[in-house]
Amino acid sequence: MKKDMKDKKKEWVLGVMSSLEVPQETVLDIPIISFIGNREIAIENFISIVQYEEDIIRLNTTCGELAIEGKNLEAKSMDSEQIHIKGKIQSVSYGQKG
Repeated sequence: MKKDMKDKKKEWVLGVMSSLEVPQETVLDIPIISFIGNREIAIENFISIVQYEEDIIRLNTTCGELAIEGKNLEAKSMDSEQIHIKGKIQSVSYGQKG
């Protein structure tokens, strides 16, 4: 029953946002992912780092777990809202939340 209310509330919020032309990521904390070729990726609105290794960096996001795989991966800068990763990026994928 709680899930139905959450779904209805989410639908209502999305409807209001659409009417007001407010970007979804502003209200829902949806990750924003920007690439510069296959050498750099910036992720905004992530929650935490789950795994940090030279060949994989996994981040917890509101949409599930985000895995960045590649070679010589390194977080060049990070703050509470965004992370910039450099290296040879080979794949980016989402896993299920939960």
